[in-house]
Amino acid sequence: MTQPDPAIPPRVLVVEDTALVAMLIETVIEDMGWTLVGPAARLQDALAVARDEAIDVAIIDVDLNGEPSWDVAHILRDRGVPFLFTTGYSDASMIPAGLRTSPMMGKPFQVRDLERWLRDAVPAHA
Repeated sequence: MTQPDPAIPPRVLVVEDTALVAMLIETVIEDMGWTLVGPAARLQDALAVARDEAIDVAIIDVDLNGEPSWDVAHILRDRGVPFLFTTGYSDASMIPAGLRTSPMMGKPFQVRDLERWLRDAVPAHA
């Protein structure tokens, strides 16, 4: 991944199937002055965006309408894009072994925690 240009707002992929959560995340991104990519609410859409779009960072819901989002995370990891899993599940053991070290934030989350994680993930824009 190339170094981000501080003059260009980071592009944040949002993979989330719950409309209210997606809207909250969108508001956080817009308030930061960053650019929303998505939200992708279906796995196939998320996979296509993860493969094809310019993305600086991503927020990925673990479960998209009953389908796990692991393949999206693998694509982003291979591209060098930092990502955060969000989940309403309390047990992280469902995350595949190769992704267990990935950052995860439980739902409901605090807006300030999400914003802090985003700024830490893309330090050129902190």
